[in-house]
Amino acid sequence: MKSQFLQKIEYYAKMEGLDLKAKMLVAISGGADSVALLRMLLEAGTPCVAAHCNFHLRQEESNRDEAFVNSLCNTLGVPLTVKHFDVEQRCRAMGESVELACRNLRYQWFEQLRLQEGCKYIAVAHHADDCIETMMINLLRTTGIKGLRGIRPLNGNIMRPLLCIGRQDIIDYLNDLRQDYVTDSTNLESDFVRNKVRNIILPEIYRLFPTARQSMLATMSHLHADSLLADAAVNAFKDSGVTTTDGDTYISRQALSLCPSPSAMLHALLYPMGFTPQQCGQIADTTRVGARFYSHNKIAEVAHRHIIVTTATDHSHTYSLDLTRPDASPITLKVETVDAHNNFLFESDPRKAYFDEAILTTPLSLRHWREGDRFSPYGMKGTKLLSDYFSDNHYSIVDKRRQWLLVDNNDRILWVVGKRASRLLSVTSATRRIVILTLISPNY
Repeated sequence: MKSQFLQKIEYYAKMEGLDLKAKMLVAISGGADSVALLRMLLEAGTPCVAAHCNFHLRQEESNRDEAFVNSLCNTLGVPLTVKHFDVEQRCRAMGESVELACRNLRYQWFEQLRLQEGCKYIAVAHHADDCIETMMINLLRTTGIKGLRGIRPLNGNIMRPLLCIGRQDIIDYLNDLRQDYVTDSTNLESDFVRNKVRNIILPEIYRLFPTARQSMLATMSHLHADSLLADAAVNAFKDSGVTTTDGDTYISRQALSLCPSPSAMLHALLYPMGFTPQQCGQIADTTRVGARFYSHNKIAEVAHRHIIVTTATDHSHTYSLDLTRPDASPITLKVETVDAHNNFLFESDPRKAYFDEAILTTPLSLRHWREGDRFSPYGMKGTKLLSDYFSDNHYSIVDKRRQWLLVDNNDRILWVVGKRASRLLSVTSATRRIVILTLISPNY
């Protein structure tokens, strides 16, 4: 006969679409939660293999835990793989905290082992009280709907089937089975944020408000439903107000202005790209065309009609250009040389530029725009800042970063490629042969 513990979890799994019959890689530490998870899955008839991480952070306790897990899995007939980690080395190499290093190490290894063992899911033992703790921690750190809805039962290949039950349910289940487990002594300390929430804050809340636990779980359920509605609104906006071209994202400012909360919509769109909530609010509020905002690898620029988000790639490289071998160029150019005569017809096509034959013996390069660039536009006196030319022609940040410049060996701009030629090396009355450069493809 199935235990009430399993019956409750099977009902929850059915409601959440969790497949308890799929082969599982069970993450087991030896603590009550993971031991109960393994015993429950075996009771449910789930094919299981187990994985245990030894981080060597608690001296003899770490070795004790490994020995316990070995004995348990041997008794239950569950295949077990143990991995030893050097957490200090990871922290030094990656600049991570101990907590983050342990998390990254174990989940990277779990995924490798899942594929190796042919498992569909990685089963981990988070339960309802973990959800409440996570919600409280996120609330203290500042968060939105997703941070307050708690842990989800399925995230990619990671399954959490115990989220419908609490810590006391787990202890009762193990007592009924007469199943022992080990206790991590650091869980009893209150040095870490989660332990402070678990050991100090929540017990006091429960003492003062006896129904608080049930109320918080219900609130998280409501917030999850609200987040589904919010996700639907974001997806609808993406369909009508967001376009992607060559990896760059264009967000319609007009469509954004019609949203009930433009900053919230931008947060949903840009937070995954590394922009902070404060930046999203600033982008929504600014009216200054050309304003730029930076995440770790993205740039968002406010253009006339769009907010354009592009990858912050390096455009500082300079490419040598040999006009006798234009096929080796980073752009596709057609090079023609013709005799100069009085009836020669100059086409008004920005993709074409006309030069004196001296350009054939001038060392040439192609590069992108740099701050402070100036050029001497054909038909004008003096020089002009290239940034002013870009502004006059309503260049977006994407246009600026993609624009190729043809320069000579003194880094003077001869041609804003495909747009505007300079008067340097231009055709004059003394020119005997004309070199015609035609842009075929920009090849960004």
